[in-house]
Amino acid sequence: MSLPGLIPLRAAVLGLLVFASIAHSQTTGELTGSVTDSSGGGIIGAKVSLTRIGTGVVLTTTSLEFGLYRFSNLQPGLYTLRIAANGFKETVVSDIAIEVNRITRADVTLQVGDVQQAVTVSATAQLLDTESGAKGQIITAAQLQNVPLQTRNPLALMTLTPGVTSASGGASFNRQGSDNTNASSIFVINGGVRTLTGGFIEVLVDGISITYRGDGTILGTPGADAVAEFRVQSGGMSSEFGHTAGGVVNYATRSGDNDLHGSLFEAHRDTATNARRALPALAPRPANVYNQFGGTISGPVVLPRVYNGRNRTFFFGAYDGSRWVRNNPRTTTIPTTRMRQGDFSEISQIIYDPASSTNPATRTPFAGNRIPSARFNPIGQCPASAGNGESVPPLR
Repeated sequence: MSLPGLIPLRAAVLGLLVFASIAHSQTTGELTGSVTDSSGGGIIGAKVSLTRIGTGVVLTTTSLEFGLYRFSNLQPGLYTLRIAANGFKETVVSDIAIEVNRITRADVTLQVGDVQQAVTVSATAQLLDTESGAKGQIITAAQLQNVPLQTRNPLALMTLTPGVTSASGGASFNRQGSDNTNASSIFVINGGVRTLTGGFIEVLVDGISITYRGDGTILGTPGADAVAEFRVQSGGMSSEFGHTAGGVVNYATRSGDNDLHGSLFEAHRDTATNARRALPALAPRPANVYNQFGGTISGPVVLPRVYNGRNRTFFFGAYDGSRWVRNNPRTTTIPTTRMRQGDFSEISQIIYDPASSTNPATRTPFAGNRIPSARFNPIGQCPASAGNGESVPPLR
């Protein structure tokens, strides 16, 4: 390939990698901390390894100046931290929770002793985020699985976060989250006003925005079983979040692990279980059959005699489907035959002549509440049955 053609190709690949890195960092977490001795002095050169529970994937690094270490771009989940240094007992910190777009801190103090000896401790929940000024709340996988969701819409749990309200008073929960409607788009975070020009919330799935820039609506959200966790972020957000004046909903989707897992679900509602409408009292129940179904499957990528992906390569797939058959009887008003002829004398409301004055307060009413046929718009006139064989033109 010639040099002029190679340069644009390299630029495009570099741009794609940078975009992927930025998008990836929005839905991953970080772990940082310090390795010290009993006197508080930093230990340089300690071997630090981090293992993700479930997948067995191991990351390694060494402590630097002041005993500091850091792991970036970590998938949300539970991890085990191991730290070893010459002249000190190995320390193991289990069940460290890494969350979406959050820096978790784990400071470790090593005890003097044989390197073959080990000290095991359990990580404690980090209630205060000391590494970032961003505010937010994690909605965990346990909440998504255990809290009842009327239509399995994960966004229904947003209101568990302080400062989040539903502009519809909860009506947004009545629609499936992935049905591509505005029903899931009417949340307000910390008073951010939804307008056609900005101010709406930003929704990300694995770092990719699913918010329509035109009006701020959500194009579609993943099903509850496909979400590992999501974070409702507001205030003091870093520079990669710049498309909102209110807040960001940051989804991280699930991934597989070393064990094969699967699930199936079905939610069904039927006309027979619906209540009758108040009026008319003996009317049949309106048809309303709602069926939502789906499932998940995950595990390691294993090709017999070809490739064993345990501790290395994993897959996850999910499907959500819905079928909704319904009718909504409504009471409405249609014009009578006399009204079609311009005669509104059968109603008490006064019909004013819009051509009598430019000021609505000084307009005069039509005599007898009847609009003369001469005032009908000829452009819109078409034959219409008046019930007595006559053609009645439409009103303008």
